[in-house]
Amino acid sequence: MPVKKEANPNIEKKLIENIVALQKIETNLAEKFDSLSSQISQLLELFETSAKTFSQTLANPQSGKDRELIDKLDELIEQNRKITSTLSSIEENTTKTNENFQKPIIEEKEEMEESLSSSSEDESKEENSEESESQYTYPKF
Repeated sequence: MPVKKEANPNIEKKLIENIVALQKIETNLAEKFDSLSSQISQLLELFETSAKTFSQTLANPQSGKDRELIDKLDELIEQNRKITSTLSSIEENTTKTNENFQKPIIEEKEEMEESLSSSSEDESKEENSEESESQYTYPKF
């Protein structure tokens, strides 16, 4: 049978004090979370009322500055549409032009080599034919 050791009364007392202190801290923390939660709720309410007021102001602009701002924004939006349309058409035209004139460099090189080799073959055939013609002498009339 295991032997039980007697607990030191100082250790038990310190443990109890630490547990009580920890409970006080947890209680304090819970209260602060409740306070924070209520402050966040109040902040959300403020944002909601601000959003409602702002949307009502934009829906019914009362001052000239608001109307002027809205007109300028509309003008900017229209300019943006025009610029986008122009850039899109430029891009399309550039793509079409590039498709028509674009050949890989390797293909061009191969074509040039083929044309050079065929022209050199033609020249060599002509030289051979001239040599073969010179072997035979034809009578002149």
